[in-house]
Amino acid sequence: QRRVMGLLKGVAIGDGAIRTFDMEDNKINEQKTEKLELESLFGAMLQVAWTDDGQILTIATRHGTINSFLTRIPILSDAVGAQVMYLSNLREVTVRDLDIDSTLCRVPIDVEPAFACIGAGVVGVGMNNEVHYYNYSKGGSKPLGSRSYGGIVESLQLSSQHVALNIEGKIIVHGLTEKSPNGTTNQVSLPDKEGAGRVTAFAMTENFLVYGTTNGNISMFSLVDYQTLVDYKHNGGSIKTLAANTHGTRIAFIDQANSGFIFNPTTEVTTTIENFNPNTKRLLWDPSEYGVLIGVDSRNFTTYCYSPNSRFGPVCEPVCVMDPKTHSATGKVNTTAVPTGFHAIGAYRGSVSCQMPSGTLAAVSLDTHRCLYTTNKLDTDGFLNNLALNRLTQAANLVISQEQLKALAKKALTLLDIEMAIRAYRLLNQPTIVLCLEKIRHIKEKNILLGHVSMMAGNFDVAQTFFARSSRPILALEMRRDLLQWDHALGLAKEMAVEQVPLMSKEYAQQLEFKGEYVKALEIYQQGKMELPQGHQSAEMEARKNIALAHNLVCESGAARCMIRTGNIRGGVQLAQSLAGSNVAMECAKILEGLNQFEEAAAMYEQAGQFEKAVSLHIVETKNLKAAGRLLPKIKSRNILVMYAKAKETQHQAYGEAEKAYELAEDWDNVVRIKVEHMNDLHGAYIIVRQTKSADAAAMVAKMCRKKGENGPAVEFLVMAKKVQDAFDLAQSTDTMSNFEEALLAQVTLKDGVAPEGRKEDFYMIAQYYDKKKKPFQAGQYYQVAGNFPMALTCLMTVNDPRAIQAAVDVVGKARSDALTNKLIDYLMGEVDGEPKEATYIFKLYMALGAYEKASKTSVLIATKEQEAGNYRAAHKVLVTTVTAIQAKGTRVGNDLRRILLLVHSYLIVKNIIKPLDDLDNATRMLLRVTRNIQKFPAHASTILTSTILQCVKVDFKASAYDLACTLIQNEAWRNEINEKHRKKIESIVRKRGEERSDPPEAMSPCPFCSAPVPETTMDCGSCKNALPFCIATGKHMTVSDWSQCPSCKFPALYGPFTKLLLDSPQCPLCEATINPNEVSIVRAPDVKAFV
Repeated sequence: QRRVMGLLKGVAIGDGAIRTFDMEDNKINEQKTEKLELESLFGAMLQVAWTDDGQILTIATRHGTINSFLTRIPILSDAVGAQVMYLSNLREVTVRDLDIDSTLCRVPIDVEPAFACIGAGVVGVGMNNEVHYYNYSKGGSKPLGSRSYGGIVESLQLSSQHVALNIEGKIIVHGLTEKSPNGTTNQVSLPDKEGAGRVTAFAMTENFLVYGTTNGNISMFSLVDYQTLVDYKHNGGSIKTLAANTHGTRIAFIDQANSGFIFNPTTEVTTTIENFNPNTKRLLWDPSEYGVLIGVDSRNFTTYCYSPNSRFGPVCEPVCVMDPKTHSATGKVNTTAVPTGFHAIGAYRGSVSCQMPSGTLAAVSLDTHRCLYTTNKLDTDGFLNNLALNRLTQAANLVISQEQLKALAKKALTLLDIEMAIRAYRLLNQPTIVLCLEKIRHIKEKNILLGHVSMMAGNFDVAQTFFARSSRPILALEMRRDLLQWDHALGLAKEMAVEQVPLMSKEYAQQLEFKGEYVKALEIYQQGKMELPQGHQSAEMEARKNIALAHNLVCESGAARCMIRTGNIRGGVQLAQSLAGSNVAMECAKILEGLNQFEEAAAMYEQAGQFEKAVSLHIVETKNLKAAGRLLPKIKSRNILVMYAKAKETQHQAYGEAEKAYELAEDWDNVVRIKVEHMNDLHGAYIIVRQTKSADAAAMVAKMCRKKGENGPAVEFLVMAKKVQDAFDLAQSTDTMSNFEEALLAQVTLKDGVAPEGRKEDFYMIAQYYDKKKKPFQAGQYYQVAGNFPMALTCLMTVNDPRAIQAAVDVVGKARSDALTNKLIDYLMGEVDGEPKEATYIFKLYMALGAYEKASKTSVLIATKEQEAGNYRAAHKVLVTTVTAIQAKGTRVGNDLRRILLLVHSYLIVKNIIKPLDDLDNATRMLLRVTRNIQKFPAHASTILTSTILQCVKVDFKASAYDLACTLIQNEAWRNEINEKHRKKIESIVRKRGEERSDPPEAMSPCPFCSAPVPETTMDCGSCKNALPFCIATGKHMTVSDWSQCPSCKFPALYGPFTKLLLDSPQCPLCEATINPNEVSIVRAPDVKAFV
């Protein structure tokens, strides 16, 4: 048995054959056995033995021959970038490109090598002290030559132009050609210093050679100018192995203590690899991913992730298993098992290329890179592995939840990837953090950026450290100030910004005071006083002084508060009184009150302008009413005034002062009580109770009135006190019912003349009282208020009085009862007492009942009767009242009513047309309108005809004058009534028979409906056949362009004549209401149909 490449292999002979097998856990793996039939070739086999390395198997036979067999190809391999070289047979090496996953070329070699190395386009193989070099490319290879060295070559490193060999602890560096590329000496031996120790490990990049020694030195040698650039001394002892990344910017190495480190040759700073596996034998950089380092031991591959920039500085730590729930590392290192016998060559894109015992290549995929290159789907494992490897851009493309976004944002901040953090927090809808990050995204100085990020993470001590190391240490002070950590801020201010010490002291003292550390706060307040600036007078100097004064006021106010709280009450009060402003006095007053120092607290409240609080303390706590009275004129609070009045009343029996205080507090019940019980001012109490209507005060006054026999006021105030039954009994017994009625009506709001449901019983008592007293009118009125309409009508019908009849009409109008309506109509028609009543009552009844059509007909009859009697104003008033009432209810006015109103109104406005309007033509046409209906004016027919004839003659209406004169002369009754002064003139008109006569043509104006021309005084449109609304000022029909309305009765009027008329006499010609001409305006787009 021999252990070959980590495998325990065995061999056995028998049955004319030789059998090899693998052992696992001291058991034969039947799947890994081989049988070779050799007896027929070499004879019977007696013995078999391995070489120490297990590479050659030797067999002895009965024929006396010894035969040796090569059982495996030597494991020789190397990698550079994405290219891997391995020994594919004893005289050939194969170069494979991992990026395209194909064989690049096969390189024939001249020796069976003991070591091999690959560089960029170069392969080197050798044995002992001889090395052969070959160029390779995709097209093939060619030898560059060979070279023998003065010692045994232990290991070899290549670049495209240089060779480095470890010979007996020294590094020999030379160019692949006779001269080095820079023309310098072809060969250099390193280290070139005495006592540097033996070289234990080395690595080469295209431009640099890095090597480590037994003394712990790590040196970097430039292949460009053959100069040592870095010579770093590591304190951990000998360097066991090292590996350089592609460009040589980071060196990973293992020291004698089996600890791992990352070395930065630029800054000569090492970063400890956290949780480094001490069994690690080799380190491999993944050239496809910056910062990914693979640690190789006999059992596992361990992935480490190096971050040059993080809020903790440069870090390198193993990639741990990620928890899919919390999206954070679990702390368990995520390792990948190494298959038995596999020899790691290089790492690329998450896979480790290994040479198997058979000599062929195999790739081992790392568990830490699962789902990184094999899928584009939104996968949780892919997100977590990308996040663990600091592949933030790729992780961001796989985010599927808010929790993942939070983990990404946290990781981005940790790695100082501000742009990614902004992107993540913006998607998380956290604008505050986004704004903070936007402010620091352009910061270039690392320490300042680290300070801000640490501050955002809540690591304020770390942030202060970073700020202190930066070019702006003042940021540490600003951070502590913004965090209100004034103790830290004050310490920093004393070191770096002395001018800010007073400000910090003030803020720190305020914080201490808030915490209750008053002694310390007092000390800091006193230290925080700011010196007033000195210099020439200027606006800037004045502003600085004001700032200093305001600052000192805050400090002195705080000192005063702390003095009081620490027991120095006199000193605190004196200091507070010496300060300007009411705030400090108010604060000290509250503190003193809490300490039961009421006298001092009241004085402080008074200084603060809080007079009510000061008076309250004087009254309740110090009992100092004299001091309270001094401040009383400044008090507005009713409660305080009442408190003072009660104190005066109970402690000093000063009723006059108590009354004044109650009056100031508007506590009228107590004012009344004082007047009634102590000052015998009953009349003054009457006045107050009638104004305030207080029930309690009224009860007190009523009680006193009854004692003094003043029954009328007693009844009134009992009603106010809501003791209605007592008031009624007293009014009934003392014959003061009128007082009861007045008081009750003053207390109850009637709705449409009827009391609310809950108060009807009170008025019913009054009605019954008058019913028993045989006073039906009063009884009927109160039955109506009580809502008993039948009883009210019965009582009112027994009284033959206009007031009673009108009241009866009102009762029936409210009752809306057919039975009561018929009963009242019978009464009005005289069927009850044989005496018919005036028709106006019938009209009012119909109006009250809402029977507008009947009311309209009745009003026409009444108006006609008044008109025949010559009472044209009365007829006009009835007609106007009817029309406005009907229009107010939204009901159409009948044509008969409208036409008779037009006729009567036309007669009454003639005087206004003649004088203020000065329109004789229109006045004549209004008179002609009346004479065409002269039979409706029998009482003054002769006078009207005479006036019209004379007016016609005056304005040259010859035809109308002649026709009317003939009509007047032909009627004997009218002729006899002609005034002798006008008889001859009228007779002379009639005698001029045969002459041609005509009236002036009438002006035309547009119809308000169809705009067709219509004579101005014609009330019907011949085109659209509509009745036209008339103007209340001129009697003409209305036009849309000059439309206005009376603000009172809403009847239409032509704007020009109407305003002219109002300027002469501000009274509506129809409703006779007083009208301000400025209230009249032209109506745009009037509703014409509403007025016909």
